Amino acid sequence: AKTHTKRNRQNRSISIKYIESIINNLPKQKAPGSDGCTGKFYQTFIEEILSILYNLFQRTEAEGLLPNSFYEVSCYLVPKSDKRH
Repeated sequence: AKTHTKRNRQNRSISIKYIESIINNLPKQKAPGSDGCTGKFYQTFIEEILSILYNLFQRTEAEGLLPNSFYEVSCYLVPKSDKRH
């Protein structure tokens, strides 16, 4: 039973190729997350980002926990310009 569970866990692992595919298919001018970085940004710096994301996903899978920073929230108020000048 342990071998079967271990095999299933390995089959679920996210590969670098999978991460690369997701990044390459992001819309270039849209930001997929709250960081404000566009798909073009991720595609431009894909070589640097791949290893960071891969290590993050591997660590998360091994520990079963997300990093504490994933639970932090930032809220920004952005004033709108008054278009009734």
